[in-house]
Amino acid sequence: MSAFTPASEVLLRHSDDFESARVLFAGDLQDDLPARLDTAASRAHTQQFHHWQVLNRQMGDNVRFSLVAEAADVADCDTLIYYWPKNKPEAQFQLMNLLSLLPVGIDIFVVGENRSGVRSAEQMLAEYAPLNKIDSARRCGLYHGRLEKQPTFDAEAFWGEYALDNLTIKRCLACLVATVWTSAVSCCCPLSSRIPKGKCWMSAAARACWPQCWPAIRRRCV
Repeated sequence: MSAFTPASEVLLRHSDDFESARVLFAGDLQDDLPARLDTAASRAHTQQFHHWQVLNRQMGDNVRFSLVAEAADVADCDTLIYYWPKNKPEAQFQLMNLLSLLPVGIDIFVVGENRSGVRSAEQMLAEYAPLNKIDSARRCGLYHGRLEKQPTFDAEAFWGEYALDNLTIKRCLACLVATVWTSAVSCCCPLSSRIPKGKCWMSAAARACWPQCWPAIRRRCV
């Protein structure tokens, strides 16, 4: 996370707009702009553990890694900068989650590559925060709006289940994360006290940060 992505370079063209803002960064964070942009205060929320690792060194407790954001993660923020991911359902999951917590009237900026479908943000948020395109450069689009209505967010609506041998796989359809239940696997992931023993998050992050859990899961699921 050293060089800025094209999306961040577009945001930097509007850096003056953020100098007095209390910004929450979220979405597909691919660089360290959240730690380097001049703002009144900056927070970041990410579902990617390796992004959290980098930003944590610079932002400390102001960056959080979790699947679902909570009220404490958005506290005191008056601006959301959301990096549009390639996965549209992922964007819907994250935006509905965040907007259900943020106060009405907050400024919302959505930025992303055109080839990733960032144009879909206008339709997705039309009911809650009508967006206008305010910039286009580096094959990216930048949209701005204000939250007019908080959506209702139900994380359970994004999960589906399927069976594999003696396992029940519960998969987040939006976030490409799976949770595995099995009596044969006993593990306790250290990064989340909310995950009970015998339950393990299976994702790309799990391979890197939960080595004591992943081998047992891998033997049964791969």
